[in-house]
Amino acid sequence: MNQFLVKLNFIARKLHRFLVLFSAITFLVMAATGLLIRYLWFATETTTGSVFQFGSVLIRETAIRQLHSQYSLYFTMVIGLMMITGLTMYFLPKIIAKRNQLPQKFQK
Repeated sequence: MNQFLVKLNFIARKLHRFLVLFSAITFLVMAATGLLIRYLWFATETTTGSVFQFGSVLIRETAIRQLHSQYSLYFTMVIGLMMITGLTMYFLPKIIAKRNQLPQKFQK
């Protein structure tokens, strides 16, 4: 049973490292789109709505809002999984250490 817990702890650590990287990427997308949504005065008004212009690239405000909305689900899922793996990494070593202790009557 201890081998299973050790392996579970190892998997939780590996998964947590991957999720940290993925959360950083999703955070950057969420921050960039959130800033663009927040500062709409930066956009130029057209007949079809607000448009952000980066050089020769035009991005519609509705596309930015949709991207922000869709990424929020992934960001929430990643943060939730990170919380679960973090709690696993916190509690499993304590459980493993407690199981490896000898009962009081066998300790000297």
